[in-house]
Amino acid sequence: MSDSPVAVVGMSGGVDSGVAAHLALQAGYRVIGVMLQMKSPSPERDADEAAFFAVARQLKIEAELLPSPEFQEKVIRFSAQEYQKGRTPNPCCVCNQAVKFARLLEFAERIPGATVWTGHYAKMIDGRLFRGADRAKDQSYFLYRLPEAWRKKIVLPLGDHTKSEVRAMAETLQLEVARRPDSQDVCFGVPGECCGETLRRLAGFPEKIGYFLYRGKIVGSHRGIHRYTLGQRSKLGVALGVPAYIAKIDAESNDITLETDGTALDKNHFYLDDVFLHETALPERAELQIRYRSRPVPAWLHRENDRVAVTTEVAVHAVTPGQAGVFYLDDRVAGGGTIALE
Repeated sequence: MSDSPVAVVGMSGGVDSGVAAHLALQAGYRVIGVMLQMKSPSPERDADEAAFFAVARQLKIEAELLPSPEFQEKVIRFSAQEYQKGRTPNPCCVCNQAVKFARLLEFAERIPGATVWTGHYAKMIDGRLFRGADRAKDQSYFLYRLPEAWRKKIVLPLGDHTKSEVRAMAETLQLEVARRPDSQDVCFGVPGECCGETLRRLAGFPEKIGYFLYRGKIVGSHRGIHRYTLGQRSKLGVALGVPAYIAKIDAESNDITLETDGTALDKNHFYLDDVFLHETALPERAELQIRYRSRPVPAWLHRENDRVAVTTEVAVHAVTPGQAGVFYLDDRVAGGGTIALE
């Protein structure tokens, strides 16, 4: 085994990364499981680490914990600042580029010829990123910011499998994590607390009281714009007699404007900033996905100075500044950027 190629497997203590490590072993690799320590010390982190070491023992692979203190500044603080500016960030897109794959690849560079494996539901073929076979779990959206040089060193072994198949493999292997619940969409999530509030607390930012406005009048107050996102209609604590939607968030005044006509939030023209391309040139037409769970829509793309102007074939509801807009050519990720309305 000393002459076997090395797979550095990013592991979380969950079923997906456990099966990814097994598949690397099955393919003849010497496997080193690596868990990034991104969470603050807590019972949850202790449970994740215990599960990670349990899987490593079962699979008889090497296991290492890798401290990642930069997560606090590059993901937590950055995302909290975005909420303070009235935007809704996607921490996973930021983390995958700035922390997770950066650290795993840095670790792998110590070992000649090593590749990085993870349990993401997406496909990587010759350095090109594609949607995973399980469309309900596809995570290619979160990986659009990975540079080409990185993608050529990354293996995503679950891309051709469904979640149910992965669970079944874990059961067959009798992995202790086979029935462990899926992790939350964000690794720092707190049950019952909105993401923006969790980030505010972790970053140490103060609450900023503001008002809800409807047709120019104050109709309620709130405890910070970081708790809300464009298009939101639940948990507003405002009674207008009809459903109300968040139509505008003003970061300067901390006021939130409500709208009772949901179609007022429909748009078919907006922008992408900080664009990251997987192609040699920007495609003129592509399928655009504006949030993780949304259905992609046909769109036209064209350059306007250092940003990309987007015109969708049909109006899209609640296009949200700060979220990732990822564009696809068929199932292949062609690029993406951060959504802006003006």
